[in-house]
Amino acid sequence: MTQAPGAPTGQGFLDAFDHWKRLNRWLSGHQLLWRPVPFSNPQPDWVALHPELASASATFSDRDCAEFGHAPELLADDLASVMPSLAERASLVNLPGLAGDPDAVAASTLKEVHATDMP
Repeated sequence: MTQAPGAPTGQGFLDAFDHWKRLNRWLSGHQLLWRPVPFSNPQPDWVALHPELASASATFSDRDCAEFGHAPELLADDLASVMPSLAERASLVNLPGLAGDPDAVAASTLKEVHATDMP
């Protein structure tokens, strides 16, 4: 695999790739929770599979929901007591830095006027 100049290499690259794989597995394992279109189904499939999660989330007030909308980490922390795998979220969304040396990244970045096929 060829990498752009300034891209992370060595152990840093492997750590970032390993982190991405863990995040991907976690998201795949929880897709029943996040993939359904909100309000399109009065009882999403996850409700039957995770009744304790459904019961806990049914107790949230409108104010709770608004707060969770602005701070999803609070929702994951709150629900981790009924679904322990949600506690992993915090470590997965704190991503390692991927950019290499800022000067090397700037030197290898395509100038916008030369970029094609971009919106």
